[in-house]
Amino acid sequence: MVEDGYESDRAVLVLYDLKTNKRWYLTQDWDRSVQSIEFANDGDGSNPTVFVTASEHAYAKVFSFTIPDFVTSEAVSKPKQPKFPTLKTITHSGSVHGVQALHNGKLVFSRSSYSGSNNVYLGSGVSKADGNVSFTRVERITQFGVKELKGKSLDHGEQFWFKGAEEGRDVQGWVFKLHGYGSSGDVGDDSADGTRKHDKKEKKWPAVFLIHGGPQGAWEDGWSTRWNPNVLAQQGYFVIAVNPTGITGFGQGKWSLRPHAV
Repeated sequence: MVEDGYESDRAVLVLYDLKTNKRWYLTQDWDRSVQSIEFANDGDGSNPTVFVTASEHAYAKVFSFTIPDFVTSEAVSKPKQPKFPTLKTITHSGSVHGVQALHNGKLVFSRSSYSGSNNVYLGSGVSKADGNVSFTRVERITQFGVKELKGKSLDHGEQFWFKGAEEGRDVQGWVFKLHGYGSSGDVGDDSADGTRKHDKKEKKWPAVFLIHGGPQGAWEDGWSTRWNPNVLAQQGYFVIAVNPTGITGFGQGKWSLRPHAV
């Protein structure tokens, strides 16, 4: 973080040279806040690969990049305006934690979602192109909680977006359908011409609007035994959870001007 005491500041990944006392702000141009760091066991003499986790659009993802030549090589001149690496997204769903790079080129981590608790995943089939590492296969290798949650019909959550009060800002939210929604008789059927039949009685459902605390936080696709929208959805409520402007994972933006504007 650049500004002392500013808890909402963006966390930038810094590489510090102990010999020269130089600092390289490797993610300065990336509008996300780095949460954890893991160096890959490349073992091929090439520039090291770095894995980081960060929140992005209501998911906690893994990203990768390779440290550029001008940082690692004394033979390469240091550019005045260096081009820093573009991070590649490794995972696209759920919330990832505990990333560990293995010596065989594989990556192990835990991942959860709104509908399932943490399980261990393994990324394999590593490939490297344009300075970025990717995996051709990501598979779950544990089954924690699968038996216990079987038949619970937990909703995965559906994203929606709308224009916010801050100009140019789109706001994201989640909706969770109540347990049993969609069964026969919930709503009228559509006829072939697209009009609504009214031979079945339409129903109204109670809804709950969830507001997260923090305020540096977000409704992210991850398991919780405290703030899990499925707890209310299982009791017969539609659940709506909005991530307003200024929360984590959607860019630094103008937090000081319009906090939590929707």
